[in-house]
Amino acid sequence: MIIPANQRQNDALLGVKELKQALRVVVKVLKDKGMSDAVIGLFESSAERTISRRLGMIKRYKELKEKGISTLDEITDILDRGRILVEARIASGISQAEVAKILKVSQARVVHYEKTCYYGITANRVQRILKILGLDAQMTVSPLKKGSTKSGKIKRRTHGKEGV
Repeated sequence: MIIPANQRQNDALLGVKELKQALRVVVKVLKDKGMSDAVIGLFESSAERTISRRLGMIKRYKELKEKGISTLDEITDILDRGRILVEARIASGISQAEVAKILKVSQARVVHYEKTCYYGITANRVQRILKILGLDAQMTVSPLKKGSTKSGKIKRRTHGKEGV
């Protein structure tokens, strides 16, 4: 995941600084209260992972803004479509407001789409967004490999009743 807007990126950088400061204060308080080194270590490692994730999101955002579309990964899992749509918008230099205007939705709706990685968005809307971004997508369907853990069963509705 990335941090999708300049202001949110600035807020995230500020948040990282504040988190580092808070970490130092909390560790000192825990030590003063006699907390075990093991507990303090767990707390510190958790906070450091959060800081690292935020810094990674900021780094990816900067990379997309500087290098553009060429930095996009190929999607091998359809569930990654949301991440790619957010990254493609940033790399294309198109704002959330511009996407909203073309789609005839509010900017808040686009923000919601991006926060939820476009969960539940229709294929038609995905195609429209890709077109706005100057991109195209193809889908490849292939049989499961032998030994796959997928059952291959598909639930479908037939005349109001569930079927398999």
